[in-house]
Amino acid sequence: MNEQEIEHVLRIGWGLAEPGARGPRAELSPAQIVDTAVTIADEQGISAVTMARVAERLGFSAMSLYRHLGSKEELLALMIDRAGRFPEMPESNGDWRSGLSDMARRAIVLYRQHPWLLDVPTSMVNILLPGGVRTTEAVLAILRDVPLAQDEKLAILLAFTVTLRAYAALARDITSQAKVFTPVVGEILGEVITADRFPNLAPMLDGGLYGEPESAEEMDEDLGYALERLFDGIAARIAQSDAR
Repeated sequence: MNEQEIEHVLRIGWGLAEPGARGPRAELSPAQIVDTAVTIADEQGISAVTMARVAERLGFSAMSLYRHLGSKEELLALMIDRAGRFPEMPESNGDWRSGLSDMARRAIVLYRQHPWLLDVPTSMVNILLPGGVRTTEAVLAILRDVPLAQDEKLAILLAFTVTLRAYAALARDITSQAKVFTPVVGEILGEVITADRFPNLAPMLDGGLYGEPESAEEMDEDLGYALERLFDGIAARIAQSDAR
């Protein structure tokens, strides 16, 4: 998006854009357009979202949409903000581990409700829209009493966000595919992944540890482990800070 489009999206996202007074513009709103586009993406994936298809679903011409949004890029930014908002932000209880764990659970629910969020790139614009700002504020509130510098808290937010998004994408991609580890595949792997060739991996294969998860919930255990190790690193950094 160019500078003008970015400014326009921010004004719409924060409710600062002036509504139309008459004609097709007054009968339609950016919120209606965005909500309809999100519904289409939830039903058919992000590739199904076009200005023409959204307009058809609303009963308007595509030109009517362009009276509100200058481009599909503007629409995508607002869709991400709309679908990525937490219905309710958790309150900080002073325990940053449990607070971040709660945020993680809420984020995974959103990714599963709107899996197409993982198919569109994150941009700085979305960090500045209401959903991104409120999420940042919520995480910083959880970390408020943590004795670390502000820039370190933002680094924690980045690591936390990257971990969740990467996990959600992997879980979706793996669990949405047909089962790969069939008995025949197991036999093939047993022939090639042998103890003499792969001494560290072969025992895991034999023990049934090296395979695909049965469900997304099973993968949640792996996310929990990853988050706990991230939290351990944060705790170690806090301990270093306290020792100074």
